[in-house]
Amino acid sequence: MLHPRGRTSTPRVALLLALAACAADLDEDLEDAERTSAIEIPLNRVVVDSLDADGGDTRDWKFFSVPADGLVTLTVGFDLESTQPAVEMTNAVGQVLSDLDVPDSTVGVRRLSIQAEPGNYYLHLSCARGSTDYSVEVLFEPRGENTLPTPE
Repeated sequence: MLHPRGRTSTPRVALLLALAACAADLDEDLEDAERTSAIEIPLNRVVVDSLDADGGDTRDWKFFSVPADGLVTLTVGFDLESTQPAVEMTNAVGQVLSDLDVPDSTVGVRRLSIQAEPGNYYLHLSCARGSTDYSVEVLFEPRGENTLPTPE
């Protein structure tokens, strides 16, 4: 396309497109960036994913379904604590049940055990800078299965 003064406007269009891309929420096109698009994680298995704040992937949402009353043990491990990772667990209506911001050891592992009722529980995982891989494990033990038999 020719500019009124005879110059092409292609560089100007390219600049405008680049600026528009920068103005958009960098995480909006990532599939698990919002609670409404959380990815289900299976119980009793380890799931591995990553965050990359420098690349725009600052947050992931996951959820798991508890089928019955029982004990849920959540373990989240980040490869790099220097990324300032954080984990928040909420119930189905968004009430924060726990912040797991501080690891229980120097290797970046966060653990939480709760007595859970049936329903969906959400994990909001984030990092402030850099990139890191992480793993999530949700162990579920139905109520009654973790008790010793009564002696006769």
